[in-house]
Amino acid sequence: MYKNLIYVLCVYFSCTIAASRVPQSQLYKDQGIWYNINNNNPFNGIAYKISKHSNIVVQQISYIDGVEWGKYYEWWPSGIKKIEGTYRAGFMNGRWKFFNKEGKIHCAGSYMNGSGHSPPQLLDKIPKDGVRGLWTYWDKNGRKIEEGYFSPNGVAKGNWSYWDKNGRKRLGKKIKYETFNNKDAVKHLDGYFLVSGPENDLNSIHTQAHGSIRGGSLNGLWTFWDNEGNLLETKSYNYGLMSGPYSSYHSNGHKLSSGVVIGNDENGNAIMHGSWSFWNQDGLLIEKVEFANGIRNGITKYFSDDGKQSAEILYQEGVPWNGEWVKWFKNGSQKELGYYVDGKKKGPWRGWYENGQKKYVIHYQNSLRHGVFSEWAEDGRLTKDIKYSYDIPVSEYLVIYHGDGYTEMNRRNGQLSGSWINWYSNGNKNEEGIYKEGEKGGVWNGWYRNGEKKYSCKYLKGKLDGLFTEMDINGNVIKEIIYINGTITLESHTLRNDKSIIKFQKKNGELHGKWIQTYDNGDIGEIGNYSRNKKDGKWEGWFRTGNKKYDCIYDNGKRSGLYQEWDLKGNVIKNITYSSGVRIREYEVIKDGESFMEINKKKGFLHGKWIRWYAPGLKEEEGEYSEGVKIGTWSRFNIDGKIMEELNYDNQG
Repeated sequence: MYKNLIYVLCVYFSCTIAASRVPQSQLYKDQGIWYNINNNNPFNGIAYKISKHSNIVVQQISYIDGVEWGKYYEWWPSGIKKIEGTYRAGFMNGRWKFFNKEGKIHCAGSYMNGSGHSPPQLLDKIPKDGVRGLWTYWDKNGRKIEEGYFSPNGVAKGNWSYWDKNGRKRLGKKIKYETFNNKDAVKHLDGYFLVSGPENDLNSIHTQAHGSIRGGSLNGLWTFWDNEGNLLETKSYNYGLMSGPYSSYHSNGHKLSSGVVIGNDENGNAIMHGSWSFWNQDGLLIEKVEFANGIRNGITKYFSDDGKQSAEILYQEGVPWNGEWVKWFKNGSQKELGYYVDGKKKGPWRGWYENGQKKYVIHYQNSLRHGVFSEWAEDGRLTKDIKYSYDIPVSEYLVIYHGDGYTEMNRRNGQLSGSWINWYSNGNKNEEGIYKEGEKGGVWNGWYRNGEKKYSCKYLKGKLDGLFTEMDINGNVIKEIIYINGTITLESHTLRNDKSIIKFQKKNGELHGKWIQTYDNGDIGEIGNYSRNKKDGKWEGWFRTGNKKYDCIYDNGKRSGLYQEWDLKGNVIKNITYSSGVRIREYEVIKDGESFMEINKKKGFLHGKWIRWYAPGLKEEEGEYSEGVKIGTWSRFNIDGKIMEELNYDNQG
């Protein structure tokens, strides 16, 4: 009977869970219990969460009576499994597995009543609460790298195992990175240790160092790795002091340096002693050095990329001593040649490019640059000519090459001083001028690529001063500006197109002075005057034929007095009287093909004679307006000039 009851309950729970699968958003939590919002009952079944970005299920939680109980899963937004574990009565229990974004296992281990996670929050770190028993860790490629046991209180116990990339196993007690870097904590330790790096979310950084601590001090051989498991260094210690063989490594596995250390200097740096070798980032030997108590002492050998010795020099107490200094390229050609006298560079030092072209010649006195330093580009073009006085540049001639030519400049006492020339790639000058104590001074000129003059001006202490003239590519003046101490006082501009030329003046940035437009035949098209950016005084215009087009007066930017306008035949088509820009009286001819109208206005209203013509001399209609209202007799005529109709209007229209 008892067994039957258990069986029935199991079937009941199995059916209930299988039948209930809802989004996590359909649940709510009250006093630690999850309820279904549809019936307000403690939830039994599976709740899932969907990624907002990929629309893929990223979490699945099993519940019994509103409590997390059963399998728990998480997936990365890509759909790859992230976590697999078990909940019992709302706590993490049993074996859990964590996977990286590529789907390879990252770590696995057991929990007992772990409370380091609060579903439905997604895990971003491996919970530490409740860890116990065996835990195993793998790197991102699936290689097992670390394994050991946690005590019931979650503390690493006994010796843990660490495997490096070569498969070598190391044993030691596990301590944290922070403990290893805390001198007060280390002084209480004794034995062999594995030092764990800091954690990075679900990508824990595992063992980064291994070695022994005796009496609270590092002792013997210590090995260090980066957080990818790449060998970084091997160091030897003698009760806290570096002493013995030392090697450093590149992340790809080859050595960077190797030698013997005999302690640390006052700054904590290793004191190198005896024979040392150094390699570059590509694993090529570059130096073999003899040290004595941290100072170069004896022969130093230099090597080229082909592994052959390229230079050799004797050092005494860290200083290059007497003799020739030579370096070679791997093809056997000389790279550098110079001399040391009593440990100091002296005389000319020469350098070459690999193609044999001279690179530089520099003169030394007591290792200080003294005399002329010349430098050339790989194609033989001079780039520098600098005169030094005991390492201080006195005068410099520099050439800077760029895609569209090059620039020659001179410097004195660190400042631009003297001639400055920019050249186009076709050999024509682009710009030329003078610098004085770092500032532009004197006459400056510019040219177009075709050699035509572009501008001419003068600088005083870095500021434009005097007349600035600018020309177009055909040599026509398009701009004349007068500067005083960098400030524009007066400007003359010329604008050209295919049909006309416009000349105008500016003062203090505003249109001011005469404004003239001329046609391409040389005749004036329009002429007038500006005052402080506003038209002022008499303005006149002409047709291309030379006939008058208009005539008017402006006062402070507004028309004033009589405005007259003519057609091409010289007939008046507008007579408008203005006062401060407001039309007072108007006479206007409005054309419509051969026919036209003559109208008069006063203050914007039709006022006075109104005539419509079939054609010149053939009247069609005639009448009169008074303030916009027809008055008096209005007559209409046929094409023969006879009256067809007459209408009389009173003063009301």
